[in-house]
Amino acid sequence: MKKIFHIFSALIILVGVGLILFQVPAINRRISWRWEIVRAYAWGVFHPVEPAPTPLPPPAVLVTRNAPNPHSTELTDSSLSPLPTSTATLTPLPSAVSLTSPSWERQDINNCGPAALTMYLRYWGWQGDQYTISSAIKPQRDDRNVNVEELVYYIRTHAGWLQVEYRVGGSLELIKRLIAAGFPVMIEESFYFDTPFYPNDDLWAAHYNLITGYDDHQGVFTSQDSFH
Repeated sequence: MKKIFHIFSALIILVGVGLILFQVPAINRRISWRWEIVRAYAWGVFHPVEPAPTPLPPPAVLVTRNAPNPHSTELTDSSLSPLPTSTATLTPLPSAVSLTSPSWERQDINNCGPAALTMYLRYWGWQGDQYTISSAIKPQRDDRNVNVEELVYYIRTHAGWLQVEYRVGGSLELIKRLIAAGFPVMIEESFYFDTPFYPNDDLWAAHYNLITGYDDHQGVFTSQDSFH
């Protein structure tokens, strides 16, 4: 009976010490990764991912316009002089550009947005890390997503002298022009994991990436990836 009591007491002490150590940020970050993997796998076993539904057909679009009025005195398109066309040409891009790489930041779980933004801001001399940013826009570590608007909010309210512009629907040509002008470009992209986290995992995730260079001869862009 006394032996069982000692074993039970030892287990309680070990659990207590483990809970205390788990509060240390460095240890918590390392262990939480493993716990999240176990939890995601268990969830995938008991709640299998179902096939995606068949996309709906695009809605029909009906376009109408007013019929021409034969008694109207308004100018018609054919009576207007054509607008002058611009003859401006863009400056030819260099075949390769490589900007200075900021110090790398390995992302915490579900934290690619703050980690990528950390590297971006470091390029301009900002001092801080991903937890400086996530504590302001993602205080809950289990929050799996950070919107672009949240990253923009942080820059405009917490990053001092820095300003930001973000747009939707860019192109590779535009990315090259910004990089050639000395501006790294942070993008949101699709990301595929190397190994599954649960049964029937499609390996897909959204991911933020910082682009700091390109080389047309090799057909590549240089990125600062917080995951790899």
